[in-house]
Amino acid sequence: MKRLNKFQSFNEALGIATSTMFYVDKLTYICIEEFYKYIDRTRPLGPDADDKESVNIRLNYRDISRLVPNSKKEVYDEFPLSEILVTIDFTKRKENKIGASGYMIGGYASPFAIGRERQATRFKDAVRQKVDHSLSIHLGIQMIYDSNFKKISPNFEQFERTHLFKKVKSVITHELNHLYEFYNRKIYKSKPITTSLTWAAIGEENIYDVPESIFNFWQSEFTDYIYNSEKHEINAQVQEAKTFVDLYTFERFRRTDLWKFAKNMQRWSYDEFKTNFNKSVSDHELNTQETLEKMKNLFCDEYIKLATDWKEDPSLSPQKLKGMSVDSFFKFFQKRFEESGTKLVRNYCRLYALKEIEK
Repeated sequence: MKRLNKFQSFNEALGIATSTMFYVDKLTYICIEEFYKYIDRTRPLGPDADDKESVNIRLNYRDISRLVPNSKKEVYDEFPLSEILVTIDFTKRKENKIGASGYMIGGYASPFAIGRERQATRFKDAVRQKVDHSLSIHLGIQMIYDSNFKKISPNFEQFERTHLFKKVKSVITHELNHLYEFYNRKIYKSKPITTSLTWAAIGEENIYDVPESIFNFWQSEFTDYIYNSEKHEINAQVQEAKTFVDLYTFERFRRTDLWKFAKNMQRWSYDEFKTNFNKSVSDHELNTQETLEKMKNLFCDEYIKLATDWKEDPSLSPQKLKGMSVDSFFKFFQKRFEESGTKLVRNYCRLYALKEIEK
């Protein structure tokens, strides 16, 4: 396939793909509208009832073209969409299971198809003369609520400044960045993104045969940092941050979870982690060093399994990680977290510098 226009709008230093931004507000409104419909259908079930449901949304080329200004057609050509498919997964949780806001939002991006699966990105026939192909992309949005959630009308004058709107928008922005990077690497025949480490870090199931309190500490204080230190996640987080940068002063942005997590990455310390891990382990009369070694090895085994199953060749060798001593393993990631956190902080600051220039 021939690509006729270079990715001039994609700032590699910041990780922002301008050509993905045309669709964010439209998709945000659609997702919230469907979320509200789901809430209206399921709230009468009562606070003690659980429920799950999915809906599929499609924007065709006519819908997409209406979102792109005529003056921005060349930017559109850098990510030439002819179809956007969105699967929205809704969940109603039992009373007070989430927190004060009463909702949670998540998302995922589907890479290029390897078969006939629906949830995938695909090349399609061209829709404009300047590019000899177009794209059908798929992303998923997960929307969960409980009885604490209170709807705010989209007719509210400041609706786009509400936490719900900003959260949904930031998740969509994040996932579109992943989809752009899938395409960027595919079109230039670059090495594809490997996600076996990403998914090993997500690790939703306790594969370690340890008490849940230890597993939860391991996830929140270690593997979440691995996930967020992946290069493709750093790019997506910077693009996600733009949602807040456009609305917030720098001082206000420094109170966001994005900024706080980046600073925590910079400061992550193996010694501090081990001290706190020891407190968690001692409650269950387990040996700290033995438990760390066990969890480290099982994590690496899961990473090896995923890389093998998915036929990936990750740049960070899972076999090499497993061969490290416990101390070397965690010190390796301490350095990686510090570097990744520093890059995020630097790029967030650059977003504000660009914002000043564009005033």
